[in-house]
Amino acid sequence: MTWLTVAALVVSGVFVGFINTLAGGGTAISIAVLMMLGLPANVANGTNRIAVIFQNITSVQAFNRKKLLPWRKATLLALPTIIGSVTGAWIAVDINEAFFRKAMQWIMLVMLFFVIVKPSVWLKERKHLTEKPVSFFEVIIFFLIGIYGGFIQIGVGYYLLAAIVLGSGFDLVRANAIKVWIVLLYTLAAILIFIFNKQVHWQFGLIHAIGNIIGAWIATRLAIKRGVEFVRWVIIIIILVFSADLLGIISIKESFKVCDMKSFLQFACILLLLVLAYSQALSQTLALKTNYALVIHGGAGDITKANLPANIAAQFEAKLNEVLRHGDSILKTSGTSLDAVEACVRMMEDCPLFNAGKGAVFNAEGKNELDAAIMDGKTGLAGAVAGVTTIRNPISAARAVMENSPHVMLTGKGAETFATGQGSKLFRQSIFSLSHVGMPT
Repeated sequence: MTWLTVAALVVSGVFVGFINTLAGGGTAISIAVLMMLGLPANVANGTNRIAVIFQNITSVQAFNRKKLLPWRKATLLALPTIIGSVTGAWIAVDINEAFFRKAMQWIMLVMLFFVIVKPSVWLKERKHLTEKPVSFFEVIIFFLIGIYGGFIQIGVGYYLLAAIVLGSGFDLVRANAIKVWIVLLYTLAAILIFIFNKQVHWQFGLIHAIGNIIGAWIATRLAIKRGVEFVRWVIIIIILVFSADLLGIISIKESFKVCDMKSFLQFACILLLLVLAYSQALSQTLALKTNYALVIHGGAGDITKANLPANIAAQFEAKLNEVLRHGDSILKTSGTSLDAVEACVRMMEDCPLFNAGKGAVFNAEGKNELDAAIMDGKTGLAGAVAGVTTIRNPISAARAVMENSPHVMLTGKGAETFATGQGSKLFRQSIFSLSHVGMPT
């Protein structure tokens, strides 16, 4: 194996890892390069899976460290995809690739429309969907996506992003985290079929994986730092390029055929240096723009460290630090101040240590009545709920009042009826009545 071959596999892998992590379609480059190096199409298809596995391991680890991967929901969505991928890998010879490519043209055009015309669909997480159990419809959709992914892999990221954002309600950053986890799991299953049929070139695959890991590492960190708006623009650019390829305006595979190895490497290295320079400049700009403060408190009562047992005080401090870290991670991933505030208060409502939600103090009738309010400093809008007894997270209900109603405050049964219509979960009074050392908030 010559150094040119190694360089081609690594450099192309960087671009593939970057593109696949943030959107999809990078596999077209992988297969084109592997075929240019002499592999048959079916072996190139199987060999590419090695790089996909390593690239997604890298991305999953990075997203998980920032607590952006909802493991349970992601795994439930992955299960039908895995079954579909094994099915797709087995029946690959019988699947009409042209049909799937045609379908992908429409998927990408629909995504392009929503990403440009209705960006809020992609940028804002919809909790009434993310908190719902996985539906039968979602199982079918992800099973079909798995069939395509097991078959050819190219562009499967677009199908997954569309299903995760439009169907399951996640924003683009968390959708990408879920996507890479699903792709990792189903690729581990599908590659076994290719190995069984001796359609994997291990040497090429492992070298190509080095570049994929680097590209995935760069893409994941940019997604985490820049947030959903950055991912949105990357997807727009990639969709335009790959739509042109699907519509026959350009041909990525033919471009590789007409250029010699040295020309390809020269162009790729220049492009890679530009990407790295942009990433560095972006990181420096972000460091200058990180200008915010997040303040929380655990209550305003007469409970102080002096009259708290040391172990209880330590629990309070640990939880408050956890809440701060969570809010900070949202702000660092381009979440809004409202997103961060709501998420922090929800964590405190779900923690029995604080007098908010679970563990709230009792009123004179021995019941837990909950209040919450939120305000947007930029617009001056506000929302609140008061005297509610069955809403698990009153802060989310308060935000819904602000954003989805003409009112400023709703109380009692009216607030609970409204919150139910907005997707809030209602619970029995007993879940709030816990024996604990609480702090008034």
